[in-house]
Amino acid sequence: MSWRKNVEVKMNFMAFAKGALLASLLVSGFAGWGISVAQTYPSRPIAIVVPFPAGGNMDAFVRVVAEKLSPRLGQSVVVENRAGASGGTGTASVARAAPDGYTLLNAAQTQYAALPNLRPDVGYDPLKSFAPISLVAYNPPIWLVARASIPVSNLKELVAYAKANPGKLNFGSDGLGTSTHVNFEHLKKAAGIDIVHIPYQGTAPMMTALLGGQIEMAYVLLPGPLEQIRSGKLKAIASAAPTRVDPDKNLMTVAEQGYPGFDYRGWYGIVAPAGTPKNVVDRLNRELVTVMNDADLIQRIKPFGFEVAGTPPNVLADAIREEFTAWKKIVADLNLKQSN
Repeated sequence: MSWRKNVEVKMNFMAFAKGALLASLLVSGFAGWGISVAQTYPSRPIAIVVPFPAGGNMDAFVRVVAEKLSPRLGQSVVVENRAGASGGTGTASVARAAPDGYTLLNAAQTQYAALPNLRPDVGYDPLKSFAPISLVAYNPPIWLVARASIPVSNLKELVAYAKANPGKLNFGSDGLGTSTHVNFEHLKKAAGIDIVHIPYQGTAPMMTALLGGQIEMAYVLLPGPLEQIRSGKLKAIASAAPTRVDPDKNLMTVAEQGYPGFDYRGWYGIVAPAGTPKNVVDRLNRELVTVMNDADLIQRIKPFGFEVAGTPPNVLADAIREEFTAWKKIVADLNLKQSN
């Protein structure tokens, strides 16, 4: 996808932004509207909506971003969790918010690619309802994990076990229409297996169910399951990355185990409601790019496994458009419905 090629420029853009920041401030000193915007925005606290429950890795990451943004913007930047409908509730609430730069959204691939294709009534248009500001992170690797009590150690054995027990096993996701849900449906179709989907409202409750024995398996973002894998509570079955990745390059990919075409590399960005003034978007983009280049932030988010990003708004816009189109085909090919 072309947006993935475009993100190769992100490091150059982030370096350029450091110098451009001073230049843009000098230029704005000669522009009447620039002085006005600098004086009037922001004049009150800013909220970043996370449309999932508190406690997940992305929630923790956004809170670090908000902490770093506050002094740069001269106002409090707070995180609000508005969970529900696999991220759709919080996302739709931002789409309806005033386009003034005071309500922002932590946008995930799920809300823009899988969910609106699975639920056309989700309450927002991923291509028209928002003003992209910047990509901020790329997902860590995603692993297929299973409870230790399941008598399998690799994907071939898991498929054979599922075929021997059709409809008796279940897998969990962090919500209906999320990427972890749709990717597992993709695997089910490719392998010809019948495993029941159990959706949860976020990663934390899904992991609780997995460890508590309510579900047998799930796709989980690293580093979430590492402690449980090392302690023997869970088994790592396969990596959904295109190539083997740390922390265990001995773990074979889904493709290596007989099912090509799995390339899960999600992203997160920050968006505002459509109609937000360009000079407000530009100010937020400039500050976000600077924050994502902050050495302390990079160090603090290492435990979460994210790769930080800071891009021009058009790169995020390209990602939204192209991923939405790609997932439209995936959802149609899998014949997925809201009840899946």
